[in-house]
Amino acid sequence: MEDVHGGEPWNDRKAIGSGESVATSSSSDAILDSNGAPLEKLKTLLDVRGAVFMASFLIQPLLLHLSSSAQTESCRTLLQDMEALRSDKDDILAQAIWNAMQEVTAAILADDGNHDSWDTPQGSSAGIHKVTRSIERYIRLLEINYRSVDQIVRKAADCGTYAPKTCSTNPFTSMITEMVSCLEEKLAKMSESFPNTSLGLLFLINNLHSLWQQLHPVYDTKFNMSVLTRKIEDYIDKYLQEAWAPVLARLHSSSPSTLQFGRKHFPLSKFESEFRKTHNDQKLWKVPDPELRKRLRKAITDKVASGFTNFLEENTVSTRGSTITPQEVEDMLQELFEG
Repeated sequence: MEDVHGGEPWNDRKAIGSGESVATSSSSDAILDSNGAPLEKLKTLLDVRGAVFMASFLIQPLLLHLSSSAQTESCRTLLQDMEALRSDKDDILAQAIWNAMQEVTAAILADDGNHDSWDTPQGSSAGIHKVTRSIERYIRLLEINYRSVDQIVRKAADCGTYAPKTCSTNPFTSMITEMVSCLEEKLAKMSESFPNTSLGLLFLINNLHSLWQQLHPVYDTKFNMSVLTRKIEDYIDKYLQEAWAPVLARLHSSSPSTLQFGRKHFPLSKFESEFRKTHNDQKLWKVPDPELRKRLRKAITDKVASGFTNFLEENTVSTRGSTITPQEVEDMLQELFEG
């Protein structure tokens, strides 16, 4: 593909971020509509630019043929004019695509208080937020058109209309990194609005894991996936500590001396009560991805069921009667997160 660096249209237009762009939208809510109108506009511009490039691809052999043949000067001039026009239009298209990209990004991540894009999901919904889905669709579109978009972002950086915050990577990767970072910050802020801290953490885990799934196959060599992976792991650890550590703490709520005087079942009954309450609260919480759901269940089982079993072995406490057994704990944990 011909390099887009050069030409005047980039310098004649205001820099992105000044509040003006070639492509405009009446409401940032539009990016979140099911039809994805602004994304479709960007896709159309990218498709048109691809068609223009294909036209150039077809013209070049004709120019070479005419330059080495006895064809008339008028034919050569016509084709040369066509190529010059294509070059000019290509640069204008590149500018329009860049402006459209900025509009899409701003529309997705905007939080100006005039719309409900960033409303906290109601009830026990910890699923994938519509803004996360919009970012994922946008990233897929950019990746499909990577060669073209990469050139355009580099040109924007060269012209000063875009200042990458990550100097150690190319401008395109920096742009993706900044967008993901911004999304994570907004999701973290939103998670604080959940009435239940554990549910807010599960919301973060679901959304960041979904984003990881989108980025991982194509950006492993360009985007520092280890950072996102580590954040997901940290949120899982925080979730386990917040939601399930208090359950295990019930096993140690009585002193050893209390256990020695015939009240061995007291900590177990408190454990069972807390476990059933936590299980019932979280049973209908949703984890859409099967692999993540399996991973979370295993992590909870390793923490709670194993901790419960170890307590029984160390204290030689019988679980006869109404007290729950380790196997029952494991079975109940497999019911979590079906929604």
